Amino acid sequence: MGILSDLEEAGYIEREKVGRRNQYVLDRSRPLRHPREAHHQVGELLEAIEHSTDRDPTR
Repeated sequence: MGILSDLEEAGYIEREKVGRRNQYVLDRSRPLRHPREAHHQVGELLEAIEHSTDRDPTR
């Protein structure tokens, strides 16, 4: 089984066939999988990553 199949089986993503391609929708409200981080949602992690890439790397 691949990573996408694992995530789909666990309910983190939904796969939709669009023509010959797959389109994926991420459920940002799902908890992180590790027990220590389970009180955080996937969306929180993505927001942190988005904000870290918005910063000017020359500062």
